[in-house]
Amino acid sequence: ERIYTPDRIQIVRLNMDFNWDKVSEEREEYTPIEMEPDNPATPYSERKVKDSLIVSEKSTKEHFEGHGWNPEGPAGTEGNKPPGYKASDDQFSKYNKEENVKNNAVNKAIKRIQRDPYDVSGISVAIAIDGFQDLPRKDDGDYDLDPTKKPLQIALTRDELKQAENIVKKAINFNEIRGDQVAVENIMFDRTSDWNKLREEYQKKEQLKRILLAALIGVFALFLGMILFRAISKELARRRRLREEQLALEQQRMREAALRAAEEEGIDVELSLEDKARLELQSNAMNLARERPDDVAQLLRTWLAEE
Repeated sequence: ERIYTPDRIQIVRLNMDFNWDKVSEEREEYTPIEMEPDNPATPYSERKVKDSLIVSEKSTKEHFEGHGWNPEGPAGTEGNKPPGYKASDDQFSKYNKEENVKNNAVNKAIKRIQRDPYDVSGISVAIAIDGFQDLPRKDDGDYDLDPTKKPLQIALTRDELKQAENIVKKAINFNEIRGDQVAVENIMFDRTSDWNKLREEYQKKEQLKRILLAALIGVFALFLGMILFRAISKELARRRRLREEQLALEQQRMREAALRAAEEEGIDVELSLEDKARLELQSNAMNLARERPDDVAQLLRTWLAEE
């Protein structure tokens, strides 16, 4: 499952035959005697064996030379006593006998095996593995959600199927003599529901992106509107202040013109304390401008910078 992911593997059939018979077995095995064991560190075998070893040995030799012996008895009818033996002068015998007896020993093992009533008599497995499938993608890497376009399908190679089959055989302890069977095939699974689900999820994400983008644009527009509103408000306030100052200046000029005309005509005009203070302040400012023009210019520049 870690190799092909669980959704790409489908076990079509798994059949295991069990033998519940209780088996008792007794074995007597004879093996050669190992004279020198093999060294696993070397690439060649040093193992030496011998079929058997001599445990005991017996040798017998016999040698005879001389006359032979013939049975004899009384003449006439056969008696009750067995006949005796008499050396025959005309018969001379000679023989040799030699006998060797060797007792050999071999490795002998007696095994008494009693098996539990459980044995796997056969395993058959059939597995279907899906190939690689994916929706087509655009040049920018996003999914192409056009339902008329077929998904991309890449089948497994023969080597990959053979590797998967070998893995399954190792996992089930495959035994060909037992009659085990393993089949691993590449079949493209029907993933229509998966593609539709993926299209729906992708469309939801795209819709959420559009909503977030619209909300971001709205917030930016609101922020920009607030800045414009404040700028316009300041500009309107400045213009209103300028109009008020200009109107006050015109009214002041009109008063001053009226006062000068009255003074020229010799008319005594009663001024309010505020008008008298303004006239005095204006006269002092004009005198200061004539006497110290540089300081007055610096003061005006400071006022303009503050505005």
